[in-house]
Amino acid sequence: MDQILLALIDAEYTRHPFYGSRRLVVFLNGQGHGVNRKRVQRLMRILGLAGMAP
Repeated sequence: MDQILLALIDAEYTRHPFYGSRRLVVFLNGQGHGVNRKRVQRLMRILGLAGMAP
């Protein structure tokens, strides 16, 4: 499950590098994955990602 989420987070972050964990949670929940913010933060940390300020 985490591998799928890691791939989705990486792809969405590549398209929208200013997205933080909160926006990614909304995106992933809209795709049908039941995740919370802390899980997305942990996965973003594994990938070395951080939201950029516009």
